[in-house]
Amino acid sequence: MPTEQIQNKPDGNTATDILSALPDLGLAGLFLLTWISPYAIDEKMVSYLVLVILMEFIIVHSSAFLGAVVFVPWPKGKKSAALAGLGLFYTMFVAAFSLAFGAWWPLWAFWGMMGNRLFGVLLGQAPQGRERGFLALSWALSVFLYLIAVFAPLMIEPPQFGITSDVVARQGFEIGGEWTAHPEIAIATGFLYFGSLGVFEVFGYRLMRRANVDM
Repeated sequence: MPTEQIQNKPDGNTATDILSALPDLGLAGLFLLTWISPYAIDEKMVSYLVLVILMEFIIVHSSAFLGAVVFVPWPKGKKSAALAGLGLFYTMFVAAFSLAFGAWWPLWAFWGMMGNRLFGVLLGQAPQGRERGFLALSWALSVFLYLIAVFAPLMIEPPQFGITSDVVARQGFEIGGEWTAHPEIAIATGFLYFGSLGVFEVFGYRLMRRANVDM
């Protein structure tokens, strides 16, 4: 992208950056609200959000492949077949989570969250002609922030806040593991991950454009 075009971009928090960040900041707020008041929205909201942060691992992985296929200069038939095949492959993983948790809403949530990962490109947040580079950068950032958000609460035990043993018992978890035995860890992970991702979307890409960083 020519330097003069980059310099002509607004230096402030553009509407596109803010709009792209809203879903992630909204999810971070939902995790925080549930962490403090688990029954504020639904009695089993803790278990729902544990599943959401589990699905995000699949979404981070799959969005890189699906996004790359979207911008590959293939014939429409070949591109459609590749997208359908990848979509079916990842949907099978989400179906396994749905069976484990005894609910099918995660299938709809998966594709909604997938759209969230590609939202910035759809809004035109990436410089024109640099969409693939923007997707690669977004994927690398998502992986980095996800790993930090997963391991930080494990090393620094987060407070329970409102997630008491009674709340955990009411969730009806049918699978074992640290996140279901101590779901406040998963909730803290979701808050850190989506919150940091949203903050970067508001400020990070704008700063990179101002610094003329190649996407």
